[in-house]
Amino acid sequence: MIITPEMQRSITEELLYDFSGKMDGSRRNILIQHCPFCGHDGFKYGIYVGNNLGKKRFGMSNCYHCNRRYGSCLLYTSDAADE
Repeated sequence: MIITPEMQRSITEELLYDFSGKMDGSRRNILIQHCPFCGHDGFKYGIYVGNNLGKKRFGMSNCYHCNRRYGSCLLYTSDAADE
């Protein structure tokens, strides 16, 4: 599925609102307050929302505390956090 720039902006706005996130300084990552896997606080969980560059793809996520990584933001759900 190809995600258009309009869809990317819409998804980004929804993620910011739903997870009470904030953009990082480069405006390419949404930082989430709580990691859904390790529970660490402090905006250490990031979802990449920039343009696809090299290995970086829209929606990839990473916790900078426990180093869990996922290739799709669709995995960021409460069900995935329970595993």
